[in-house]
Amino acid sequence: MNQITGFDIENGVLLKYTGRSDEVVVPDGVTTIGSYAFKNKYKVRSIVIPQSVTSIADHAFIGCSALEQITMPDFLTGLGEDAFEDCKSLTAVTVPHGVTEIISGTFGGCEALSEITLSDTVQSIGEKAFWGCKSLTKLHFPASLNAFEKNAFYLCKAFSEITVDADNPVFCSVNGVVYTKDMQTVVYCPVEKAGEVVIPEGVTAIGAHAFDGCHKLTSITVPESVTVFGEWAFYNCYGIQGIHIPHGVTELPVRVFGSCGFPEFDIPEHVTKIGERAFDGCRFSRLSIPDSVTEIGRYAFSGCGNLKAVTIPDSVQVLPDNVFCMCRALTEVHLPEGIPVIESGTFHMCVSLTEITLPDSVKKICNSAFSSCDSLQTVSVAEGTEIGQNVFPYAPNAKVVFR
Repeated sequence: MNQITGFDIENGVLLKYTGRSDEVVVPDGVTTIGSYAFKNKYKVRSIVIPQSVTSIADHAFIGCSALEQITMPDFLTGLGEDAFEDCKSLTAVTVPHGVTEIISGTFGGCEALSEITLSDTVQSIGEKAFWGCKSLTKLHFPASLNAFEKNAFYLCKAFSEITVDADNPVFCSVNGVVYTKDMQTVVYCPVEKAGEVVIPEGVTAIGAHAFDGCHKLTSITVPESVTVFGEWAFYNCYGIQGIHIPHGVTELPVRVFGSCGFPEFDIPEHVTKIGERAFDGCRFSRLSIPDSVTEIGRYAFSGCGNLKAVTIPDSVQVLPDNVFCMCRALTEVHLPEGIPVIESGTFHMCVSLTEITLPDSVKKICNSAFSSCDSLQTVSVAEGTEIGQNVFPYAPNAKVVFR
C-alpha cells in the first residue's frame, strides 16, 4: 500500500482519506476514488480530483456534510451509486464528459444543490438519482439523454421545470413539462410545478406517472386527441378539482386518479373499465358510474372517505374484493342484479353503513365481507344465500335477514 500523508492508496485506488485538512487535493496518479473513501468526513469543505481519476466508486463521498465544492476530472467515466449522498452543503455540480449515466442515489440528499450541469455524454438518469435535492428548481436534459426514471427527483421540493436540448431525438419540453419528441405522449411533469398545465392538441397519451405527485397543480387541460391514460398518471394531484376524459379513453387504469381532490366525479359514458385502485383515496362525496362500465378492479374506490352513496350499473356483473373498503361515509349502496358473490373485504370499514339489501343474484357472502362495519345492523339477502363463517368480524350488531 502506498501511503501519502493523509491518503491510503493501493494500486491506484484511494481507499481512505485519513487527513484532517478541510481543503483536499487528491494526489495525481490515483485512478479510482474507492467506496467510502471519504465517508462522513464532515469537516471537508472542498475536494479537487486529478485528471488521472477515471471512476468514483459507490458511496465514495457519502456523508461529507460540509462539502461545498468538488472539482472532477474532465473525462471521468464512472460515477457510483450514492457517491455524493448526504453532501448537504454541495451547491453546484458539473458532471464531466465521459459519464454516461447518473445511477441510483448519486446525488441523493444534497439539500443545497441548486445547479446541476449534465455533460453531453449523459444518456440516462437512474432511480432517485437526485432524491432530496431540496434546492434544485430546474434541470436541462442534454441531447444525449434518452432515458430517465420518474422518481429520480423524489422529494425535490422545489423542482418545477425541465428543459430539453433542441437536438435531443427522444424528448422535448413545453413549459417545463417533458414530452416525447413527436409530441404524442406526456412523459413527465416536475412534481413541484404549480398552477395550470395545458396539454397541446395532438398529444395522444398521458404516460404512466406523468403527473404523479403534482400536488401544486390546480388545472390540467386534456385535449380530445388523447386516447390513453397511463397507470398512476394523475396520482396525488389533490389540487385539481376535475379533469376531462376524452371520448377515446375507454379505460381508467391502476391508480390513475388515486388520492385526487375532486369534490365530485362523473365517469363519462364511453369508459368501459375501471382499473385496480383507480380512485383509491379520492375525496369526492358523489360518484356517477355509467352503464358503459363492465369491469371494476379490486380496491377501485377504497379509501374514498367522503363518498356517501353509490350505484353500480347493471352492466357490471362481478364486484371484486375490497372495492369499497374504508369508504367511511358510505351510507347508501345499490348493487346490480347479476352479481353472484360479495367478496372478502368488499365493505371493510364502511363504518357509516347501517343496512344494505343485496340483489337476488347474490348466492354467497365471503368471510370478512363486512368486517369492521361498526354501525351495520342488517344485510338483507335472498333465501338460500351461502353465508361465510365470519362475515361480520368487528361488526357487533350486524345480522343477516333472509327474505
